[in-house]
Amino acid sequence: MTASQRCAAPDTAMNSSDPFLSRIRTAVLEGRGLDLAYYKESFIRRRLGIRLRALGFTRLARYAAYLDAEPAEMDLLVSGLTVNVSEFFRNPEVFRILDSEVIPGLVRHCRRQRRPLGFWSAGCAGGEEAYSVAILLRRAGLRNAETSLLGTDIDGSVVTRARAGVFETHHMRELDEATRTEFFRSEGSETDFRIRRDRLPPVRFQVRDVMRQPFQRDLDLVLCRNLLIYIEPGLQERLLATLTQVLRPGGVLVLGRVERLLGEARHAFETVHASERVYRKLAPGAHNAT
Repeated sequence: MTASQRCAAPDTAMNSSDPFLSRIRTAVLEGRGLDLAYYKESFIRRRLGIRLRALGFTRLARYAAYLDAEPAEMDLLVSGLTVNVSEFFRNPEVFRILDSEVIPGLVRHCRRQRRPLGFWSAGCAGGEEAYSVAILLRRAGLRNAETSLLGTDIDGSVVTRARAGVFETHHMRELDEATRTEFFRSEGSETDFRIRRDRLPPVRFQVRDVMRQPFQRDLDLVLCRNLLIYIEPGLQERLLATLTQVLRPGGVLVLGRVERLLGEARHAFETVHASERVYRKLAPGAHNAT
């Protein structure tokens, strides 16, 4: 990399008519099924800027050509755009609320109705969030047949990792020793551990785009944390409408700490815990006036 490349800021200024941006959008959509039309332009600009700086490029045109010529770069770009950062029991207070205030009531309700508890981790990354909920449900006494657990992500590489169920220790910082011992086994090193599926309710993982593909309904618990912040406001309302539709009355939605209900979703839920963005769906006919 030359001194001028190191010092020059990448030219990632974009607009909808930029031919090189359009070329990149098309390549990502056709190559990975990721539609960048849903994402905030400022977010796309930042993520492209990271890749340009890493490669020493200053022009979007050069990066578009490089993306066409180097298949491995597509993996790096998509990984940056989908922001797959997670760990077990990330934001522990959310899981404390789920464990003490949410899951016991959901378990009682599902057992009275003699049906499985339906859970969806939307944007599940490597599966840490979904497996964390599975641990709580097992400790709540649910048997395998009493659960239907799903994790989805648009990034196929992280879904593959979630299915493998092998995690490095930095993903397990919030786990105490008893939990590690009960639900994980060493993979022969001090840093890699495999989830013990024989001790957990089964979790299915699928590659899905939450904005484009329909989902099953009548769920009891949905975690969709830190996904809304990356998409345009109008599409945020559209995604929240989908999350509202898939939940049963009395079902619980958890968003990220900096996210909030928008549009009609504001009237469809009551607040369980405001600071941790935990909401319960109201029954038909009920209306939240806040």
